[in-house]
Amino acid sequence: QPRCINNLGSIARDRGDRMAAADLYRRALRLAPADDEIACNLGTVLVEDDRPDEALRFLPGYVSSRPSVSAEAHAVIGRAHLQLDDLDEAERAFRTALSIDARHVSAHVGLSQVLQQKNHTEKALAIALAATKIDPGSAQAHYTAGLCLAELGATEKAREAYERALEVDPSFHAALMSLGYLAMELG
Repeated sequence: QPRCINNLGSIARDRGDRMAAADLYRRALRLAPADDEIACNLGTVLVEDDRPDEALRFLPGYVSSRPSVSAEAHAVIGRAHLQLDDLDEAERAFRTALSIDARHVSAHVGLSQVLQQKNHTEKALAIALAATKIDPGSAQAHYTAGLCLAELGATEKAREAYERALEVDPSFHAALMSLGYLAMELG
């Protein structure tokens, strides 16, 4: 029952046991080697556990061996490349994800992060704002928009974006820290 094992992996992930989650996802993927959801879950937990190299050892091969894959598979590859500061590959993967699903919020956020790191902050902001419109409940999208706004000097709008991120997810520590940095900058 690979789907049951996948669900056990998700339970382990939710409990913060990423090692157990990765082991369970690997086991499920061995039983169902063509299951996009399981492959994406394994790649995601590896990226979350700061093991992007491991994710990139299997995901690109998985993607190239399938006639079609979900946007999420490409977005996970993008996040792994972003974590490794391979911005061109990350951008390529996020754009591929968006060509498959133009409403994929995680791909929008990732592409925004890439463009911001490439010093294309206005383009990054437009993409982050698009993500907030697609999913107003995405704390990460609001936070990413806040980062862009702060970099562009729109401090009040940045503060509002960080506060919106915290409304959505009160435990979003990065938004809280960014509010603190913003307050320090403003004296």
